[in-house]
Amino acid sequence: MKVPLSRFRLGVAVAVAGAVAVLSVFAERRLLAHRLSHGARAHVHRLQMIAIFNVVIYLPSKFVWTRCVTEPTAACSRGKCDSWAGLWAVCVATFLLLVHTSLFTALFLVHIEPHVFSLVSSTCLGAYVLLNFWLLVLLPADRCLRFAVRALTPAMEKDEEVKDEKIERRKRARVLLAIALLLTVSMTLLAVHNAAGRPHTPRVEVRLQRLPANLSGLKVALLSDIHLGPTVGRSKLAQVVDITNGLRPGNHEYYTHDVQAWFQYLRSLNVHPLHNQHVHLGGGPGERLCLAGVDDIEALRIGYPGHGMNLGQALAGCEEGSAIILLAHQPRAAQAALEQRPDIDLVLAGHTHGGQFFPVSLAVYLYNPFFAGLYRHGEHSQVYVSQGSVFYGMPMRLGSTAEVSEIVLLSR
Repeated sequence: MKVPLSRFRLGVAVAVAGAVAVLSVFAERRLLAHRLSHGARAHVHRLQMIAIFNVVIYLPSKFVWTRCVTEPTAACSRGKCDSWAGLWAVCVATFLLLVHTSLFTALFLVHIEPHVFSLVSSTCLGAYVLLNFWLLVLLPADRCLRFAVRALTPAMEKDEEVKDEKIERRKRARVLLAIALLLTVSMTLLAVHNAAGRPHTPRVEVRLQRLPANLSGLKVALLSDIHLGPTVGRSKLAQVVDITNGLRPGNHEYYTHDVQAWFQYLRSLNVHPLHNQHVHLGGGPGERLCLAGVDDIEALRIGYPGHGMNLGQALAGCEEGSAIILLAHQPRAAQAALEQRPDIDLVLAGHTHGGQFFPVSLAVYLYNPFFAGLYRHGEHSQVYVSQGSVFYGMPMRLGSTAEVSEIVLLSR
């Protein structure tokens, strides 16, 4: 089978672009990491992310274009083009353009309140994930069904069906596309509606064996994954703060490559980041608990100087026999911490967003050792994973709920 020269050239161009993007990441981390300022390195890192993102989604975009435009409008080449075909092609092209610019808007189009273009492009990215999923599910399912029907169809009837097979295949493809689009649009609208709603405030009672009696009933308001940026602005943050204050309760920003600036700003607000550190809460010896926090587990991979998860440093100095509560952003960090220190009573984590929206939730569930909610680990330890207080990037939630968790600590 001969491959058209234009298609071959395009494939080569995509492969070269991918290779250049990967090599630039290697060069930035190995050769330029110590020569660039944090600000310059952040800009380089963002440009690399945009390049890699667009190379990765090239094939899914080509798949969407083929299924949504090329196949349904195949009759155009024979002069039987429907009047809507040209307009439909423009709509799909605009949709894909918004998808491919979504990461650029997420990294560079950031204001006090979300920019309309950022919201639209991020929503298109979520719809793009759903559309690819349903196209990948429905087409093979239809082929399997057709194969089963043919296997049960008598031979004479098969000969008559072959004549109209191409026409029937085109009609079925259009029907499947319509179903995929209907599912995508309806699920996108529902997910956007859910994400725009007010975060829930689940009350979770956690009994700790070593919690001093004087601290029984202590409330902890757990905020996680607010993700201020292109699609989450000041008004959403104010809503989360109001909810948190209403509960009357008694970390992680490495991807921006600007951690120190965040630390300085938080300290100026009298907020103390637990940078592989701990504090004691409560009364005197024997009547207090140790609250510790570790850097995000990804800090070492990102290569931010002076940062990285260090559990030993965080817990060094915790009073012997006191209850230990650890703040560890990712469930994988929680698992690693409990394997290293099984005497930790409770780990508070986030990061998973409860999967945020289907079908992304399937991959998130399989990848993380803890997904959402309260888990028991071993004989004495527990892990609580928040579903996140807002959302990340795509303003969508489907099968998950934003939350500001009210953790009530009780002694046994």
